[in-house]
Amino acid sequence: MAEKNPELDLGKGKKEGGMKNTLIIAVAVAVLVGVGVGLTVYLTAGSSSANEEVVTEASAENGEEKDSPAGPDSNSGQAVSNDMTTIYEPLSQQFVVNFAHNGVLRYLQVSVSVMTHSEDVVERVRHHMPAIRHEVVALLSNSTYEELGSVEGKQVLRDQIRSKVQGIVRLPDGTGIEEVYLTDFVMQ
Repeated sequence: MAEKNPELDLGKGKKEGGMKNTLIIAVAVAVLVGVGVGLTVYLTAGSSSANEEVVTEASAENGEEKDSPAGPDSNSGQAVSNDMTTIYEPLSQQFVVNFAHNGVLRYLQVSVSVMTHSEDVVERVRHHMPAIRHEVVALLSNSTYEELGSVEGKQVLRDQIRSKVQGIVRLPDGTGIEEVYLTDFVMQ
């Protein structure tokens, strides 16, 4: 009997150590999960603005690269190189509009970019951004869920936005935006 008691004592010591190890592992796993979730939220929350900055910088670099080779090698000068450069300009922030559909409140989130070949038009787009945003919000608010749910409806919306923006930014020589792109489109 004396031999069994020491074995039991050793077994109890191992169980207490096992519980302690299990507790340490559980706490470590909880901390790792918390760090993983926190890191995921942090990275995904900042990713959209970071991506927009990268795209804008890449577009600017592409524009400069197109201007540089055409400028020195071209005999016709700077005007020709500007006409050949395609410039994409996003319309500041995303547009978010609420509207009702069959008694249910829905929302629409849209990102819009315009395309032109003139830096002067881009400057006018930036300068008149409040007026452009007003017109786009008005167009989006007057749209129906059925219209925006179809490809044809989206094309009509693009044409309407192009017409409104063109009316605001067109230069006296007739130069303006050439295309409107819906770069992000979410309806819920």
